[in-house]
Formats: sequence, C-alpha cells, structure tokens
Amino acid sequence: MAISLKIRSFNMKTIFLSFVFLAVSICLPTALAVSPPGVVNHQGRIAINGVNHDGTAYFKFALVNGNGTATYWNSDNTQGAQQQPTASVEVDVVNGHYSVPLGDSKAPLSMPPIGASVFTDNVDVRLRIWVSTDNVAFTQLTPDRRLTSSGYALSAERAQSAATADSATVADGVAAGGVTSGMIAAGAVDGTHLASGSVGSTHLAAGSVKETQLASGAAAANLNASGQAGVAIGGMVLSTDADNAALAAAGYVKIGVLNGATTEESWAATSGTGAPAAREFHTAVWTGSEMVVWGGYDGGTTLNDGARYDPVSDSWMATSGTGAPAARAGHTAVWTGSEMIVWGGFGYDGGGLSYLNDGGRYDPVSDSWLATSGTGTPAARAGHTAVWTGSKMIVWGGDGGAVLNDGGRYDPVSDTWVVTSATGAPVARQRHTAVWTGSKMIVWGGSDGAVDLSDGGRYDPVSDSWVATSGTGAPGVRRDHTAVWTGSEMIVWGGIWGSGGSYLNDGRRYDPVSDSWVATSGTGEPTARVGHTAVWTGSEMIVWGGAGGSSMNEGARYDPVSDSWVATSGTGEPEKRYFHTAVWTGSEMIVWGGEGIISIMATGAKYRPREPLFLYQKP
Repeated sequence: MAISLKIRSFNMKTIFLSFVFLAVSICLPTALAVSPPGVVNHQGRIAINGVNHDGTAYFKFALVNGNGTATYWNSDNTQGAQQQPTASVEVDVVNGHYSVPLGDSKAPLSMPPIGASVFTDNVDVRLRIWVSTDNVAFTQLTPDRRLTSSGYALSAERAQSAATADSATVADGVAAGGVTSGMIAAGAVDGTHLASGSVGSTHLAAGSVKETQLASGAAAANLNASGQAGVAIGGMVLSTDADNAALAAAGYVKIGVLNGATTEESWAATSGTGAPAAREFHTAVWTGSEMVVWGGYDGGTTLNDGARYDPVSDSWMATSGTGAPAARAGHTAVWTGSEMIVWGGFGYDGGGLSYLNDGGRYDPVSDSWLATSGTGTPAARAGHTAVWTGSKMIVWGGDGGAVLNDGGRYDPVSDTWVVTSATGAPVARQRHTAVWTGSKMIVWGGSDGAVDLSDGGRYDPVSDSWVATSGTGAPGVRRDHTAVWTGSEMIVWGGIWGSGGSYLNDGRRYDPVSDSWVATSGTGEPTARVGHTAVWTGSEMIVWGGAGGSSMNEGARYDPVSDSWVATSGTGEPEKRYFHTAVWTGSEMIVWGGEGIISIMATGAKYRPREPLFLYQKP
C-alpha cells in the first residue's frame, strides 16, 4: 500500500519535497519473499523549484508507535522515545528519486534488521524520517507516516497458515495464472464485486497499477472525498517565503525553517535579443513584473529610447518613442505603481551640454508617454535625487551650472508642482543620495562643487520642513556613494572623496528615530569603489560592481541584523562594469548596462542570492 504526500506548485519561489512510502511484501523464509527477511523498501522523490534533485542526501529513520512516545527500531540501533539516530544513511538521489532498503544490514548501510515482532506485537507502526543536505543540521519531517500492510507482511507466514474455505476453493479450482486479463471484459470487475479490503498490496505485483489503470481524476477524487482537497493531509512544502500567502490560502501552516538548508546562489545572463543599445548614466525601475530601462549616454550622444525586460520570459520589448522626453542622461526616474516618471538630467549631442527641467510619465500597459507639467518646475539640473512618496515625486539638489539646494514636489494626478521649503534645508549639493522612509526624505552626502560633504537633512513633505541629520558618528565626507532604506534605517556605503579621488569601502547605518549613526562591519566588506549599485532585498543590502582604479564584477551582501558581509558568488557573473543600473525584483537582482573595461555595454545578468528554506505543512 502506498502513502503519498502529493505537493502542487503555488509560485516560482516554492520548493517541493515529495515522499512516497512504497510497501513491499516481505515474508518469512517459509513464504515466497521478494526482499530479504527483515527489510522493508522505502522509496521517495525530492524536487527543488520543480526540478528533480541530483546528488547526495542524508537520512535517519525510525519505526515508532502511533503517538511517537516509543521507538521500536531505528537505523543505527539506538532506542528511546523521540530519540534521533546518531548515524545517518547517505543516499544517492538520481533525477529526484531515491530508494532505501530499511533494515539492510550489509555495508554501506549497515542498519539493524527489522524484527517481525515489531509488527506482530504492535498494531500501529509509523515511519519517522530526519533529512539533511549537509549531514550536519537535520530536520524531522512530520507527521510520522503509518505503515499498514507492507510491514505486517513480515509475519504473514502464508504458506503455513490455514486458508479460509473461500480462498481454498478458489486456490483449488483455478490453476496459477488460469484467469488472465484477456478473460475479463473491461469494467466487468468493479468495487461491487470485491469485498472491502479484499485486494491489498500483497495481491498486486510491484508497479502493476499505473495511471493507465485509473480513471482520469480518480486519485484526486479519492482525496477530495476524504476532505483533503487534492493534497494529502501531512503534505509538506519548502518555500523561500517566510510568509507565503499562496500556501497559507491553500491551508498550509508554516512549522519552521529547515536548519542549514538554502537555495543555490546563481547568476544567469539576460537575453540580448531586443535589448536596448549600449549605454551608461541611464535609469532603470522595477514595475513589479518588468524592469524598464530608459535614456543614458552611449559615448557620443545622449539617448531617449529604452526597453522593458521580463525576467520570467527572458525577453525585451522596446518602449514607445512617441511623445517620449528629449534625449538625456544623469536624470532620475521613479516608479509610482502604474507609471515611470522621468525628470531632469542633461542633453549632449557632441556639442554643448544642456541641463533639463522637463520630463515625462511612461505607462507600460498602454506603452505611452505623457509630458510632465512645465508650470512651477524646479530649475534645470542633473546629478540630483528623486524619491516617490506614494503619491508624489520629490526632486532635490543637483547641478544646473551652479550647485543647488532647492527642489519641488510633483503630483502626477493633478500634474502640478509645489516648491519645497528652503528653510533649514541642507547646503547646496550634487552627487548625493536620498531615500524615502515612508514619511520623510533623507538627503545625505555629496559635493557642493568645491568640497565633499558628510551632512544631510530629513524633509517632511506634509509640514514642508527640514531637520538636520546628526553629525555624531556620521560617515566621512564622500560623493557618488549608495544608500538604501531597510524599513528602519538608511545604510550609506562606498563612494569617493577629495580632488585626488580616494575610493571608500566603509559605511554607516542611520536611524532617523534616534537620529544616530552606527558603523557597518569592516570584516569581509567589498573593496573600495565608486559607480557601483546597491539594492535592498528585504533582509540584506547587495553591493555590486563599480570601479576602484579598475572596473569590477564582484560584490557582497550585508546583513544589518548580524552586522556581517558575505561575498557574492563569482560563478557566471557578468563582465566588469560601473555606472550601470540594478533593480531588485523580490527574488533577484538584475544588473544592466554600464561601462566596461573596453566599451560601454548592452548586456546584463540576473543574480539570485542564497535564501533560507521554510517548511510548510498541510494539517
């Protein structure tokens, strides 16, 4: 009899673990046996991200009573209630499938045989499994799975038992093999002709019942009839989501994290088919399903074209050029939830440089542009910052021929601008950073055109007011650094300072509630750089690329909770580059474009960091 935990897919981030307990009839020496006495075969399947796993896994097994308070047998001969075996069984997994003869005493398994008394003396015997991918941290799979007819075949002794009158009559009247499938009309024998429980696993040859013998949907119908909605009770799923809404909606409950288990860290190149032309100083936003690249500089002129990249289909689609803003680089772009707003920057066609104070709103659904209002706009500029508040875009600072410390709030619904207050605003600056906290914009660092800065300010758009950030413990002066918002802190990292161009590889975390700074760890941090990117994943800051005397194609992940750095994998990383863009999709970082060792680039890659695996179960 088979007990199957059937798991179905819910999303791209779900990893599935499916186990099947295959019962094999084992008889004492006086009966015909298909396996050595004291051995019960167990087979299972492991798939990760829908792909059958290949490699080594480590298991520990035990046979326990119904409530798990007593152990009858386990794979290294230790006993005791709730006791995990000390030694593990190393198993090769091929194309997702593995097989373990429980009780096999031969090397390399060297397990104690399963005594027939385990089943003759106990009416409820269950299989308990512990699993590990590194042979260090083991997770117990729950619930324990009940073994029915398979294990009890160890005590069958059918050859010496007294047969019932009905079975004797049939045995005497029909020669072995006397009734074959060719003698029975299709459908002639159904459930009405068979006594309940009269056909068990001991009557069926291994593999004799296949999908071709079952009506379409029969298995699902049996599960539905028992109120299990197509998923067996006790079914387990591994997910990278700590709070997987799809699994919760399907009735699964998170029961913990699989200790020591993570997904693989990986890089994959983005398609070059239909990609935009090579560029740097462009912008990129993430819409929730696509990355939109627009504008930039190709080494000779500024651009006003772009494309949308879908990482699922690995495909590009050009953005419309109708009504698009004038060509530019060094501009800003924000995503509103339905539109990308591009504003400011500089235009260059090989002649003079021109600063811009116009922009456009791009709707990827209709593939169309609308110009932003020109009434009340801030002065023309590049090297400024822009944040999205949830209802408005705030533009501040930059260089328009002179360094600026003013800005404006743009409302796309009313298509109007309102000037930001200058009272208490930070000194004029360019090449600084800005983040949105959920209620305030924090501006920090940059250059006033003569010297680099290590100060900043918090801007409240509701009260239209500024408050200076603390200078105590702040990072050293710098420009062209990166900053991310974690949900509670701003993390500033890297950059350059001084007229001689000294690259930096330190940073600080700023808490606006306490108005205080804390240094980031210096252990394991990336090398000093500028022109890099930084994204926030929800738990880590990923720094990648840039230049520090020469261009780079490496980086690291910073965890502010543990204050620790871990280098990103070098396997399959894209070419070295700086002045590129990067977005976080919710599961991957996509880097694209920038300047390489020899030329400006039109290539990119998707990076998926290691993620912990959370275990969900269908109660």
